[in-house]
Amino acid sequence: MLIQGMLNEREIPVPQDEDGRDVNTWINNARKRNGLSVIDPTTIRTVQDFQMAYEETFSPQRAAA
Repeated sequence: MLIQGMLNEREIPVPQDEDGRDVNTWINNARKRNGLSVIDPTTIRTVQDFQMAYEETFSPQRAAA
């Protein structure tokens, strides 16, 4: 099921606490360090959303810039 979620075949909810700290820990802290704007944790509802935000943060284009 996780692989299907990552392949965009099935939506799997991303567990978060009420403050969305999981998203802040894994994505927004890294985005701040890389000089990127932060993502609203309420927009990350599925594994696909999380994966896209994470990949954008650590994409090779960002590393080369």
